[in-house]
Amino acid sequence: MKSKSIYTLVAIFAILIVIYIIQNNSGEKKPATEEYIDLSKGVNGDEIAEVDVFRANKPDSGIILALENDSWKVKTKYNAPAKKSEIDKLMEDLTGIKGELRGTNPELAGDFGLKDSQVVKLIVKGNKGDTLLNFALGKRGPDYRGVFLKESGSNNIYLSHQNLLQSFGIFTDNANPDSKRWVETKVFDYNRNDLQKIKIISRNKSIELINEVIKTNTTSKADSIKAAPKKKWKKGKLSPGVKLADNQANPLVGMVVNLRATDVANPDSVNNYGFERPKYKIEITDSAGDLHTFIIGKQVPGDENNYYARILGKNIIFIVNKSGFNNIFVTPFKKKK
Repeated sequence: MKSKSIYTLVAIFAILIVIYIIQNNSGEKKPATEEYIDLSKGVNGDEIAEVDVFRANKPDSGIILALENDSWKVKTKYNAPAKKSEIDKLMEDLTGIKGELRGTNPELAGDFGLKDSQVVKLIVKGNKGDTLLNFALGKRGPDYRGVFLKESGSNNIYLSHQNLLQSFGIFTDNANPDSKRWVETKVFDYNRNDLQKIKIISRNKSIELINEVIKTNTTSKADSIKAAPKKKWKKGKLSPGVKLADNQANPLVGMVVNLRATDVANPDSVNNYGFERPKYKIEITDSAGDLHTFIIGKQVPGDENNYYARILGKNIIFIVNKSGFNNIFVTPFKKKK
């Protein structure tokens, strides 16, 4: 090899070494260190009373979750109850945020999706309205694991070990946080074994379902006291022309107590949902003998597959789909051959 070529290669190698040294001493992007720093500041779940998530350039696009009277509500979904399973997971995520330092130069913020116009804001508040955590969330990490983030007032850029964007329903770069996924869609919060009776009314016909105690032979008085009474759902009174087999009572109870909504609507417009003279109702008698009435209103305008519904006395309007409606109010009342 000619000496000129050797000198050229040596010069290129030297330039590369200089560039490497400059990059590692200029506060630019850091290589992965696999050393995670606790970013949750010792916050525990009992201290958290509100979580706000929104795009910085669209403040009205976000989610507000708030603790009210020991129950979590989705403030941005008409104060609907939040899913306990999602809240439990969120508390675990928020109290365990860890990050790997990836940069300190504010000029690199755009590379990580952390410019002010790009970020999703995550603000966690305490019981007194004080801010416990305040993060800007940027791009998702490699293989969509984790997310680049920085604390308010800091230039330190971290890669978190969990994808906080995904926790809030943000699966694409420009998606807004999704309030709907946080809403508890289970209509009834009842244990079927604790109920006494269910009456389903479909127009001018009805089906009554009764939770009867099964009589068992006990060997002693002590055994009868210790053992919880066994119950079985059976059909009760039926309107003329309505037929229900004995083995259909229990599945029908399951359809009622496990009914789920597809969404919720604004309770301030309750007078617009057709609840004045409901033709379809469910009357549930609980273990204390108290009556709870669920009613179906009109179809959602422009959407023949969904109906408005509510439980009387509660300030929440459900939207239930046609399939759930038919399973309870149509199919059981069809004439049997």
